[in-house]
Amino acid sequence: MNKFQPAVKYGVYLGVFSIIFHIVPYVIDPDIFFNKGYSVFKMVLFWAALPIVFMLLGTKAINVNKEYFSYGKAFKSAFYVGFIAVAILLTYESIITFVDPELGEWVYDTAIEKQTVALEDANAPDSQIEQTVKGMEMARPYFSGIGGVIITNVALLLFYLILALIIGAIQKDKKEEDLLT
Repeated sequence: MNKFQPAVKYGVYLGVFSIIFHIVPYVIDPDIFFNKGYSVFKMVLFWAALPIVFMLLGTKAINVNKEYFSYGKAFKSAFYVGFIAVAILLTYESIITFVDPELGEWVYDTAIEKQTVALEDANAPDSQIEQTVKGMEMARPYFSGIGGVIITNVALLLFYLILALIIGAIQKDKKEEDLLT
């Protein structure tokens, strides 16, 4: 595990950056969570750009001696970055859920409100609006509270697993015999 220390470091960086981007809007004005620009920015930054950058940096930092870098080693180093970041986020979000349990409910209620307004603005029939609200209410236990925290972080971990598989394939070295043919 000691040889993967750089990956752990970059996982901590990713986790801490993610927490900062949650705390700032939470402290300033939680309505920022529903700003489309912020949501798109955060999604691109934390579901694509930063994980890819930190996973690449983590794998590069492990292979500083330029030894043969197998797919397994490249994958593990990239996955450790994501795993550590998710562990940090899971801890942080669990603490927030216990410290401010109303936040999750408020966020979910506001999402239902905003979805209802969007459907009304689009002149959707009342039956479609009612069906949408009913569906969102049925899904509430899976997306709020500690259950929502766990489900969201498992989904994020699966996404990081996929990224790690891709980055491992990109970062691995070809075997010497493959280079000769």
